[in-house]
Amino acid sequence: MKAWSRGQVADWRASKHAVKLYHPDTAGNRFANLTINITGLAAFNITNATDTQVINNTFIGTPWDYYTYNSTITEYVLAGDSLEMENGHGVLKFLNTSLTASGSNLSAVIQIGNNSVFVNSTLDPGRAFGVF
Repeated sequence: MKAWSRGQVADWRASKHAVKLYHPDTAGNRFANLTINITGLAAFNITNATDTQVINNTFIGTPWDYYTYNSTITEYVLAGDSLEMENGHGVLKFLNTSLTASGSNLSAVIQIGNNSVFVNSTLDPGRAFGVF
């Protein structure tokens, strides 16, 4: 596992993404307690990656926090973040600062199928995904 934590990732005004994972062999990355400042696109672009963990990251001046495409997010702690999940069947977006959730497998909680989206909030303990 590759881990990045407790630091400042992008304070250089990234014109695109602060973090971009873009390959099917990209597996087991953990991003925890990072502060990402000012990006032109999503702070995290997680495309075709597996077993990525995103935990308690902070975003300042980013148009979008997390973008995923055909990826698996395992452990996660999201606190007022935005998330866009996409695959070949569709897209699900949680708008800026709208998502507060935590759990062990986000890809199991949110399933995007052919013309359908299923959010299994029973797999995410607590008040998550707007379910109270």
